[in-house]
Amino acid sequence: MLVSVELLTIGIAVTAGFMATAVARAFALRFGIVNAPNPIVADHTTSIPYLGGLGIAVGVYGALLVPSLIGLTGPVGTTVPTGLLVGGLLFLGVGLADDLLAFGAASKIVLQTGSAGAAIAVGGLTPAIAGNPLIDTAIACLWIVTVVNAVNFIDVSDGLAGTLAATTAALFALALGAYPMAALAVAGACIGFLAWNHPPARIFMGDAGSLFLGFMLAAFALTARVETTWWPFLPMLGLFLAVPLFDLVFQSTTRMIEGRPWWIGGPDSYALRLQKAGLSKTGVAALTVIVAAVAWGGAALLPSLPPVVGVALITVAGLAALAARGWLLRFRLTSRDQAKPDVRVTAK
Repeated sequence: MLVSVELLTIGIAVTAGFMATAVARAFALRFGIVNAPNPIVADHTTSIPYLGGLGIAVGVYGALLVPSLIGLTGPVGTTVPTGLLVGGLLFLGVGLADDLLAFGAASKIVLQTGSAGAAIAVGGLTPAIAGNPLIDTAIACLWIVTVVNAVNFIDVSDGLAGTLAATTAALFALALGAYPMAALAVAGACIGFLAWNHPPARIFMGDAGSLFLGFMLAAFALTARVETTWWPFLPMLGLFLAVPLFDLVFQSTTRMIEGRPWWIGGPDSYALRLQKAGLSKTGVAALTVIVAAVAWGGAALLPSLPPVVGVALITVAGLAALAARGWLLRFRLTSRDQAKPDVRVTAK
């Protein structure tokens, strides 16, 4: 029965994600909710809708709700923490509002922090890291907001953010995930969405999708079935989502070093630099999956290692990140190189 529930969950997620994305695409095209063509970018010649995040969310919640309605699982609130369900809706709403209204950076942070705090207050997302409820809540809130923005930053290339989210969610479903059905639902919904978002993309997920997925991945990491003392839990968090966190730091520091505000978007992402180095968009997504899976595996291995070996592993990962940063900086980009121009990327 467990296998059948798993197959049903991922099947519903893929199907609902695919169909809901198709509906969202038609709706966005009908009402002009699109990114207009950019004449300085050769492959951006048509208007691309950007409500794909709604399709992903429908896939996730549909996959979690239907099995419980037909009696294959308990009520969804008993199998998935309420904080995860509520937080997903809150971040979806904030992202959708940003897609339509284009908030400023300060407004985004305030809304994201409030949404994270509300999700944590509802329950089920705060690990006992420091042993102090206030400190643990602050850590969880900071983590959620950081990951949400990291996934938002990485969404600059067709298929990239969806592929990364599907891979990471699937890993949490297979091992260490406290809520494997929710992780399966996220992975499946992303697969359904990617049928429309793979290069060349016919729809973007928008901020609604990147914020929703960022919250889900942050929540899966916070609730991972590991010992929640500061070591090895905090380093594990970083490795679980190493690629989007690397890109967040890479883009932010590059902008600050060049005298630009870190929150004002531009063609700074590692993904765009890899494309300039010669990789295709599909190649960038494939390399991202490999690196993300290796880093996730390192996180899973960390609790079983002696502390000195664990520190060595983290040190090697940090040095590899520094080396990657130095190599990527060789490929200087201009706005002409940006593969998926998004007028709202400037608000990130």
